[in-house]
Amino acid sequence: MLCDGDTAPSGLGQREIEMRSKGRLRVLPRYHLENYFLNEQVLAKTFSEMEPEDSWLRDPTRIRETLRELARPLISYAVALQVSRQFRLAVGNIDIMPKNCHALSPDQLQKSLMASVGGEKERVIKGLDEGEITTAVKIAHTELDGFIEKDDDRWKAKIPGKALLSQFASKANIALPRLKTLYVLHAQREEPDTFKDIVDLFASFDAMSHATASQ
Repeated sequence: MLCDGDTAPSGLGQREIEMRSKGRLRVLPRYHLENYFLNEQVLAKTFSEMEPEDSWLRDPTRIRETLRELARPLISYAVALQVSRQFRLAVGNIDIMPKNCHALSPDQLQKSLMASVGGEKERVIKGLDEGEITTAVKIAHTELDGFIEKDDDRWKAKIPGKALLSQFASKANIALPRLKTLYVLHAQREEPDTFKDIVDLFASFDAMSHATASQ
């Protein structure tokens, strides 16, 4: 099975997901599947057959700059998603199940549960330290803002691609499903393949199934 960063199981990191699933569940290194549709070269070729020669949609440089402009207002949204996931992973699920709770009276069970509640409260409060959250927000925002300002390709992996691609399609005046279909057709002719991450992961699944069958 394959999922993007947005649909990865809550409360687990990427390595833990792969370990628990014994490699059967993998997480893509980009936030949304749509992040793979942000290659300006492929987008330019996608529009080359339908736009006049002087259209900005045929110019990879102008397309990339447009994507960056659309991405800037999404920085805070991306940071909020990143930090909320970071602290959700840190805190984990609440567990107030007491130990040795067999044959207890209602009063004894209540006291045992409340003792567990106290421990969980303390753990959650420590995990949601306001100072650490503030620091995490500043670091994540500075990093992503820097990627976009310096035009570092890493912004394409971290910005929520679903929202960005939707806004780009609207600006380009094309239906999003049609844009995706045309993009995939043109991406297949590109080297290197813009979907290489996904292709490699499916290849690893195939190799795993052959290895299992030969045992």
